[in-house]
Amino acid sequence: MYGRMQCAPTHNNINFDFICEIIPQHEGGIQMCRNALNFRLSCQLACLLDTIVQTECAGIQELLELQRINLC
Repeated sequence: MYGRMQCAPTHNNINFDFICEIIPQHEGGIQMCRNALNFRLSCQLACLLDTIVQTECAGIQELLELQRINLC
């Protein structure tokens, strides 16, 4: 995750560059939640982690769409 954030290409466009750097961070958060869900967790924490995964996945899709349509 950190390597992909640090090696994100720079396009001299703060909006586009931010998207390129933030996507790996969100992907890392998703992976951390999924890893934690492999263990015995309280019902409340497991529910929260599921919600985080869903929200972060949706956020990544929105960021990719912004990147794709070049609104940055």
